Amino acid sequence: PYCNCSNDEQLEDAEHYFFVCQLYRQERINLFNETRSLHPLNTEKLLCGSNCYAMEQNIQIFEAVQKYIHTTKRFDQLTAI
Repeated sequence: PYCNCSNDEQLEDAEHYFFVCQLYRQERINLFNETRSLHPLNTEKLLCGSNCYAMEQNIQIFEAVQKYIHTTKRFDQLTAI
């Protein structure tokens, strides 16, 4: 539950992963650049999209988030229990 980004006991929740964690700074910049026209972003928009957006805009968010997750490699080391 804690992130490896610092010596503090920083919980690694979705908000931290997408907006705060310094381990993924460059990937975050890329995510924000790819979704620039849809700002301001929040965790809800990144994970669920928005009813205010057209399907194409929600697809843009979905693809940018998938790229972010892939490039951070954050979940590559997880194994099934």
